[in-house]
Amino acid sequence: MIQARKVSMGIGVLLTAAVMLSACGPKQGAQTPTPTPGGTTTPVSQGKPAVGGEINLLLTKDPDNFNPILSSTSYGAYIHTLVYAHLFEFNEKFEPTPYVAESWKASDDGLTWTIKIKQGIKFHDGNDLTADDVVFTLKSIMDKDYTGPRSSSVTSIKEITAPDKYTVKIDLKEQFAPILTDINYGILEKKLFEGTPVKDFDKNPATMKPVGAGPYKFVEYKRGQYITLERNDNWFMSKELGGAPFIQTLRWKVIPESATAEAALESGELDWMTPEAKDVANLEANFKAKLTPVDYERNGWGYMNFNVSRPQLADKRVRQALTYGLDRQSIITGVLDGRAVIPAGPIPSVSWAFDPSLKPAPYDKAKAKQLLEEAGYKMNASTGIYEKDGQPLKLTFYGTTGSSTIEGIAAIAKKSWKEIGVDLDVQLIDFNAMMDNFLKPGKFDISFAGFSLGLDPDQYTLFHSSQVTGFNRGRYNNPEIDKLLEAGRKESDPAKRKAIYADYQKRLMDDP
Repeated sequence: MIQARKVSMGIGVLLTAAVMLSACGPKQGAQTPTPTPGGTTTPVSQGKPAVGGEINLLLTKDPDNFNPILSSTSYGAYIHTLVYAHLFEFNEKFEPTPYVAESWKASDDGLTWTIKIKQGIKFHDGNDLTADDVVFTLKSIMDKDYTGPRSSSVTSIKEITAPDKYTVKIDLKEQFAPILTDINYGILEKKLFEGTPVKDFDKNPATMKPVGAGPYKFVEYKRGQYITLERNDNWFMSKELGGAPFIQTLRWKVIPESATAEAALESGELDWMTPEAKDVANLEANFKAKLTPVDYERNGWGYMNFNVSRPQLADKRVRQALTYGLDRQSIITGVLDGRAVIPAGPIPSVSWAFDPSLKPAPYDKAKAKQLLEEAGYKMNASTGIYEKDGQPLKLTFYGTTGSSTIEGIAAIAKKSWKEIGVDLDVQLIDFNAMMDNFLKPGKFDISFAGFSLGLDPDQYTLFHSSQVTGFNRGRYNNPEIDKLLEAGRKESDPAKRKAIYADYQKRLMDDP
């Protein structure tokens, strides 16, 4: 794993402020014209933000879909998190704050949650958002025919009902610590989906032409070209936020090649992107007047995903050897320009559950070779590759094409592992093709991907053995890890939960 310190570049605006709906108007006392979608400008009254303008954003891949309970990629999430509304927002302390929900409380035993939702919220088609829509959304995830990756979020729910038009009642089978984060999905409009079997939600027109209650309305999607959203003038939070959102049009441009995207940023065709790490210094030096860099530690990581269902990777000593034998520091210095760290475990340092006492496995080629030999491999002197039962230790790596970062990581992995006697075949292909044809069906040895984590340290969907249809693409199966992940969900005391996750991190680093 490599934890990136991500850098976003914005021309003239900070996207985070725009997308998260903070005021993006001029500073107090400034007189700044605001562009309108038609290209003209309207004067802005002194010190007050005004509606208008267009921001062009980067998507490096086409989204899988725009359905908040089906989408499994960040490319779809960029869109559906703005089109749909969800129950809660979360503050910098990871505490829930009102959004669609105006209040919530738990019973004394923690097994029943009662959530009151705001009245007067409208979907983009003008229909009311009610408790029935919230119940329908969560029950769809609970359905036995549900095909998305989020079923683990609702396993603790025994029953969910709507006692009245604006009340949601959730009865749990047992205490479930991350319940408020795990039910916080974009709320589907029941009327649009209730006639479609859950297993066919992906075929419902609203999956690709979404209708939500969020700050932006879906306008158009041209595959391989762009996605356009327009400001929702009737957004229910607008009055509370002084008229926000202020940006009229958001347009995501699909540009797979990193060099092409950076040229678009430099020319002004794009207003925001996360550039390749190797190019950040150049952009900072040569485009000071146009670019505003935003540097932050990411709640997530980039990682090599070992498929433990493959015979050569079933032995944990082989996975340990690959970990010791991968020169991750060279990836950081040679590919990521020093803008990343090697994490000590699966929970990043930005999380309250991070264990600072843990240290990452060092780069140690001798240790890697020792582990391979303990696993029964013998070096073939003529090829320089370890063999077992006459079969060379050859693995296939899948990554997405178009990224110089992934190309650089793959090159260093191939070189590092060749030096410990492992032959790596590198296959760089289209992201969606990789997901559909290799990762989801488990037809790979090793893949590289990035993963953005949730606000809660619960990683059940990533590493619990039951989550092969979720995000456990590597078919990881460790009964001790399963028990810890289950215990972490049931424990409500933060100190005790932190101790559970400290043990979890140590065990997962030992069994990579």
